[in-house]
Amino acid sequence: MHRYWLLLIILSAGCIGSTEETYYQREQLEQSTGFLDVAVAYPYAYVTSSWGLNIIDFSDVRNPRLVGSLPTRGQAEGVFIKDSRVFVCDGLQGLKVVDVSNPESPQVVGQFTYRGNLKQIEIEDDLAYVANFNYVNGLLVLNVSDVSNITLVGEFDPPGYEHVRDLFVDEKYVYLADFTGGLQIVEKDTLRLVSTYQTRGVAYSVAVKDGIAVLADSDAGVEVINVSNPEEPHQVAKLHTMGYAIRVELMDWLAFVTTGTDGLYIFNLSTPHRPKLVARYDTPGNAFGFDIDGSYLYLADFDNGLLVLDISNPAAPRLISRFPVPGQDEKGGGGD
Repeated sequence: MHRYWLLLIILSAGCIGSTEETYYQREQLEQSTGFLDVAVAYPYAYVTSSWGLNIIDFSDVRNPRLVGSLPTRGQAEGVFIKDSRVFVCDGLQGLKVVDVSNPESPQVVGQFTYRGNLKQIEIEDDLAYVANFNYVNGLLVLNVSDVSNITLVGEFDPPGYEHVRDLFVDEKYVYLADFTGGLQIVEKDTLRLVSTYQTRGVAYSVAVKDGIAVLADSDAGVEVINVSNPEEPHQVAKLHTMGYAIRVELMDWLAFVTTGTDGLYIFNLSTPHRPKLVARYDTPGNAFGFDIDGSYLYLADFDNGLLVLDISNPAAPRLISRFPVPGQDEKGGGGD
């Protein structure tokens, strides 16, 4: 339990120790810090950690191999792929843009610094929406059309504690998982606050589909919220998880939720007010960020590495392979 709370602190704080001290020490160390998040553009998985960015080739899914890596000064977490560039939220050190056209030699081609702790990012066309885990301006909107000159074009300061941990963007609204501030719904064009839904736990992640928001609410589990009228969000169901609900994604009406020490949960939300547990997969470590590509789910399991699960049958997720955190294991691969 103490180890799990330490990992939550790492997730929230953004850096371990002094930035200037740890950066130069890291370059002398093996890449031994745990994986936090991942984005996939087949055949590559782009995996972040407090060390930086790792690029793993999954063209042979049972025998993945590390092809490139790039250290960063902050704690790299949220990651988004656009064309041949990877946008990395680097905690206290802002946003990094990495050219991965040659995955064996990734290069930083742009960056944006801002007070706070950048956690997650979504990009639509030339606009990047960024979750800032800080007491000011929890939502940033950036113009990234020219990555060598990224500009701030909008910012939103949520009421209350305002430490935004995650966000979801649709055609009209931006939904913010605002830590102790709950779910904040913001008008996309004007950045006007539409409503606040106060949760019982700590809001870590949110996903939205057809007027239903699914919120990973830490020790309070998962909340299913009707946001069809964004001015009056209301809960329609609550889902229990043994661990702390940290990250949620929707695929059709399946909700995938990671819960740290309690692994991965899969819920069927086709009837939102009567959700059903489909499966639970107990990962060996602490399940945090993940990405779904086709019938495979790529899961950052902190110091147990990147797991690849076959979810073609959601009722029975199956481990296909594992890529260990570099420096902690001598060999990867190995499915069942």
